Amino acid sequence: MLLSPLLKYFSKTVEKPIIIIAQDNSASMKMAEDSAYVKVELQQQLEALEKELAVDYRVERYLFDEAIASEAADPNFSGKISDFDVLFENIEQRFVNRNVGGLLLVSDGIYNQGNSPVYSTQAFEFPIFTLGVGDTTKYVDVQIRNL
Repeated sequence: MLLSPLLKYFSKTVEKPIIIIAQDNSASMKMAEDSAYVKVELQQQLEALEKELAVDYRVERYLFDEAIASEAADPNFSGKISDFDVLFENIEQRFVNRNVGGLLLVSDGIYNQGNSPVYSTQAFEFPIFTLGVGDTTKYVDVQIRNL
């Protein structure tokens, strides 16, 4: 103690990679011809996938529309807006410097608020997998700015 010895302590924590499952909760998801698939069968398939992935990964599920819902919420497909930008900002904040293995994005691909998902995801260093469901028809947005 007289010579002020340098003590080093190393701690190693092994963390499973995180898989994020983000599901669109907007009303457009159930507007397809087979909306029963989205409401029932898709949910069962996602739960089975989550159980299968839970062996090797830590799985976190989120619902999004105009806001982010916790993983405990069940999808009701009542959101009026699909804002991917809010989702990606939230993921970036929650999982900064974390071991993220990938993001599974379950959506119909229709976004009507926020930045384009193409530009919002460029900073991510993990892969983004998409599962396209629901109504994939492209609708023309019309806006009158001044009269």
